[in-house]
Amino acid sequence: MNRAERRKNGIKVPPPKMKHLPEKQYKEEIDRAYRRGFDQAFDTALELGVAYMFSVPLLVLHEHFNEVMRKEWEGKSRIEHFYELCEKVYSEYNNYGDHTITRLTQDVFEKTGFDVGGRLYRKKGDENGE
Repeated sequence: MNRAERRKNGIKVPPPKMKHLPEKQYKEEIDRAYRRGFDQAFDTALELGVAYMFSVPLLVLHEHFNEVMRKEWEGKSRIEHFYELCEKVYSEYNNYGDHTITRLTQDVFEKTGFDVGGRLYRKKGDENGE
């Protein structure tokens, strides 16, 4: 893929500079570099999604545990009420803007003492948290 094709496709990262490589090997190295960038972006997006997935229910359970544990609450089942509370918390944090996940994980830590962000952003293979 030449420079014009990369720019047309919206790829602004220049290929890695390599000298004295055959063309086939050069193209393989470029492809590997782009895949590595895609993999890193995918991992980051996955961690953010998991942080949302855990943080919202943790806040709801911390603040409304007694309501959620009742069989019925205002004519709604336990699951319906829990879902509505999660939806409410999610919409509140979603309206903050840019630093939503940071604010959400900080609030979980301040209210519950449970560090969702620290557990998720820990490097792979670091089970002890050191």
